Amino acid sequence: MMEQPYSFSLITEPWVQVTDDKGKIHLASLRNIFDGTMRIRCISGDNSLQDYAIFRLLLVIFWCAHRQNPDLLKLGDSEEWWENQWEKIKGERKDEIVLNYLEQWADRFDLFHPLTPFMQVANLATSKKDHKEIKELVPEYVGKQFALRQGVALEALTPAEAARWLICAQSYDPSGIKSGAVGDPRVKGGKGYPIGRGWTGLTGGILIHGENMNESLLLNTVPGIIFDDEDLPVWERTPDTEKERAVSIPKGPCDLLTWQARRIRLFTDEEGKEVTGVLLCNGDRIPGSGANIFHDPMTPYRYSANKSTATQEVFYPRPHDEDLTLWRSLDPLLIREGKDIGIETAQSYGKKKGKDPRAAKTMTALADKQKRGGVLSGKSIDIQLISAIYNKDASSLLNIVDLSLSFPVDAFAEEEPRLLRAIVRAASLTRTTSVYLGQYAGRLIQAAGGKYAYQKNVAAAFLDSMTPLFMDWMRNLTEGYESVNKWSQNLENEVLIRSAELIRQSGTRALIGRDINENEGKTRFISAGSAQSTLKNQLRKLLPHHDNTQEETHGN
Repeated sequence: MMEQPYSFSLITEPWVQVTDDKGKIHLASLRNIFDGTMRIRCISGDNSLQDYAIFRLLLVIFWCAHRQNPDLLKLGDSEEWWENQWEKIKGERKDEIVLNYLEQWADRFDLFHPLTPFMQVANLATSKKDHKEIKELVPEYVGKQFALRQGVALEALTPAEAARWLICAQSYDPSGIKSGAVGDPRVKGGKGYPIGRGWTGLTGGILIHGENMNESLLLNTVPGIIFDDEDLPVWERTPDTEKERAVSIPKGPCDLLTWQARRIRLFTDEEGKEVTGVLLCNGDRIPGSGANIFHDPMTPYRYSANKSTATQEVFYPRPHDEDLTLWRSLDPLLIREGKDIGIETAQSYGKKKGKDPRAAKTMTALADKQKRGGVLSGKSIDIQLISAIYNKDASSLLNIVDLSLSFPVDAFAEEEPRLLRAIVRAASLTRTTSVYLGQYAGRLIQAAGGKYAYQKNVAAAFLDSMTPLFMDWMRNLTEGYESVNKWSQNLENEVLIRSAELIRQSGTRALIGRDINENEGKTRFISAGSAQSTLKNQLRKLLPHHDNTQEETHGN
């Protein structure tokens, strides 16, 4: 066996950047995470893509370990296992089953193992025996999130940093031309031509946060996964070579969440204290751009009318939109197959010709648990939405979508989704009201002597100001239609306060008003007063608290 000059075990060495229950940041090893010595709240690494990728690695470890739990055979079903586990973690942070599993596969979690380095190929090489600088592995700047060491030249990484970025690259690495690996038959002229981005880069990540790491792992576990022992992660498989795997279709969530989209090799200094270079080549392609690959439980899927045929429906993982805000984030969370919760939600996620989008399995599982008298009844949960934004051909990572919100769990417990409809309805009313306010601001400009133009910044600022109020409203949501009425009243009060502020800012000329020319030589008088009357009329027609005769199903 080849001599190993140095080692960096992800099991024993601290490398995951975490926040504890007191808000302090630490580096933790895999053993630290599962042995209960740290009270870990969440992962808080270099950016949210990296955090999400590492969390999914922890999930797979958790799933695979508990498949070996001898008590599984004694349980009636996977739901019983989940409920037992939830009760267990209330009093015990240490997970002995995972610790034993990590010990079993310890060799495969060594970043510098001479034969099976973690998520790498040991002897990967190009025909020129060259490699790239380590910054090839690390995007120095992604949108508004600085990934690492702002303003400092990146010449080397610590092993801990390299491990984090290695996992992130396997999940999110952009498409584009890569170094050509010797032995890969796909290489032409020393280059590896584009095969697409990493799997997670195709998805719209939905991460449910518990009060601690143990709860988060369980809340993001769909119980049936624990009983599928034919689905293997990368460290339980035969080590990859420079060639693409013969099996091109992921066999399950463990295979998919550790999918090796790239063949990678890290290069270190002589002592193994710094990682100074990287060779990054093509790995396993995701077939059909992810069409009908349903193994990822943490993303919604959209229906494709263009790709579907009379004999086969086609769905794709649905990433979140780049301009995602609270007001546009509800769709992936509220999707309920077979339930009409609001036409905007269905349309934006690909509902055409009667085909429903598919919800993230974690959200469906949460709904199922709540129907049975869920463990979180009466509480709100924190949900984080994460996506990578690429350029048109996915060859560059441009930005990161990262949005968090609190959500009333009981909304998922209803057979008839009364509360979900209320949330969709209230969000829709707020978006429309913001449009009216933007129009109103444009009319004030016109009344003061300028040219009418819709004031997008006014509408956006109003939505921003309403976000914390809406979050509070959702946390306390217990009724359907009556709750919408209360929100409607608050909404009108807030917009009228804002409209009065805009009048004060518009000046005397807007108050006096003027005649404006219209078609066919007609004129129309416009002033701040007439603009405000128009706004009030719009609100009166839109907002349901003005009409006490409406039924709860209004707007659905």
